[in-house]
Amino acid sequence: MHKLLARQAKRLLGTDPDKLPGVLAELALLGRTEGVSPELGRLLTGLGAFLTQVGEAYEQSDRDLDLKTRSLQLSSVELTHTNDRMRAELASRERAIDSLRVTANGLIETLDHDIPALEEDSLESLSQLMSVLVKHREESQRDLYAALADLANQKFALDQHGIVSITDLGGRITYANDKFCEISGYERSELLGRSHRIINAGIHPKSFFADLWAVILAGQVWHGEICNAAKNGTLYWVQATVVPLSNDKGMITQFIAIRTDITARKFMDAEIKAAEARLLRITNAVPGVVYQCEVHQGQTRYTFASDRLMEIRGLDRDALLADGGISARQIVLEDRERCVQGVLNAAVNRESWSDDYRVVMPDGSLRWIRGEIRPEPDLSPNGATVFTGIWQDV
Repeated sequence: MHKLLARQAKRLLGTDPDKLPGVLAELALLGRTEGVSPELGRLLTGLGAFLTQVGEAYEQSDRDLDLKTRSLQLSSVELTHTNDRMRAELASRERAIDSLRVTANGLIETLDHDIPALEEDSLESLSQLMSVLVKHREESQRDLYAALADLANQKFALDQHGIVSITDLGGRITYANDKFCEISGYERSELLGRSHRIINAGIHPKSFFADLWAVILAGQVWHGEICNAAKNGTLYWVQATVVPLSNDKGMITQFIAIRTDITARKFMDAEIKAAEARLLRITNAVPGVVYQCEVHQGQTRYTFASDRLMEIRGLDRDALLADGGISARQIVLEDRERCVQGVLNAAVNRESWSDDYRVVMPDGSLRWIRGEIRPEPDLSPNGATVFTGIWQDV
């Protein structure tokens, strides 16, 4: 019997729950005795079944209540889990917004563009700002890639033309291009980690390199010509530019040297100087003054005069090269017009000219001079007629 029904039977009917089945049996038996009305008989007979159904109803109610309780408990647990998940998702969203905000601020600092201010601190606004920033970042990256491509092309062009090396602050070579390896005869592995002493030809004094280091350590660019020695001992000359490179704190960290091979030019200069020395010895051996001049638009400019100029005409060479007119002004007035006009006519017709005339020496004495000029085959770059001539004391 259901516990609640048993308690109610005891409280309301005064019957012990354990004895209630016997009482119900007696009532059923009484209901079937004679002298009991049919209604009372049915009541007494069906009372046990009634109480049984009531007990079953109580039990069903208990089962329903237990089921609802467990369902409520499950719903409460699920609701708690859902609440915790939503709380975690909200915290994650807030962290994502904070992360986006930090990222956006970092991107804004790296871009030069004017970025619109954030109207509201929401995920949607941050997403819109991030979209703008990503677009600007992509444009900046395209510009960067283009700049890097240009830099690579410039480096390729420089490597094709120049001898390039990079050294650290201690003078150790950290980069050497193919031109450097080619002209020095050293493999790149032989150069890296070494100083430029490996190609020192021993031509320049120590003070030369001391001055070089003083300039570049002061943060200035050094220009000059250096003679180096290849691995096989062959000497070669380069026109060098050494540039100090600094970090973002302004401290020098490395040096880049860009050089051009000028060996052929140096040898040619030496040959020209030797030829000029031979020519000077020959012209000085001639009994007169050998000179060269250009005549153009009524003006005469002297470009060369041998050492006997002072002896023959009493003129200073530097003064004559600076002002060609002093040669004509030295001629006496009676002979000057004839000689000047003769030289101008010879220049126009590109023909030879010669004449004897008098000049006034620095001491006031007169001297007869024979002047002869012959035109060169080619005009000067400005169209002047070039003459090679000689003055002799006659």
